[in-house]
Amino acid sequence: MPARAMKRVSTAVLLLSLCGQGHALTCSASTPSLAFGSYSGTLGIATDSQTTLTVTCSSFISILVSYSISLSAGNSGNSAARELRQSANILNYNLYSDPLRSSVWGSGGSSVSDSFLLSILGIGVNRLYPIYGRIPAGQINAPSGSYSDTITVTVAY
Repeated sequence: MPARAMKRVSTAVLLLSLCGQGHALTCSASTPSLAFGSYSGTLGIATDSQTTLTVTCSSFISILVSYSISLSAGNSGNSAARELRQSANILNYNLYSDPLRSSVWGSGGSSVSDSFLLSILGIGVNRLYPIYGRIPAGQINAPSGSYSDTITVTVAY
């Protein structure tokens, strides 16, 4: 085999090996804070809010991108029963992947999965995922003040 042909084969093998190791694809996530505003447990209605999670992926080759997005449990340690806290005071809430607020967004079986063909080479492609939050009604013992929780977003691809 001529030396020129051998160089082409070597280059092709190198590119395939880089793709196989996942170096061709990068993804990141960002989201603004989710703010519920004022809550009154005595009104008998839930307080809802929404924000949007953005996942940005880019690649130098056309590739089928598949990933799952998990949201951590936060203060409570339990995705099914998240807690906003103010010192020792607790306000129950949760995060959902659907506008009806019926599917809790957590990790494992309650993560959100997506896949798409990424064909815009070298340019980040944004995918948007609404996050729906709800503080259930009837939490009349929660004193007024500012409550918070920290949720970690994980994109596994």
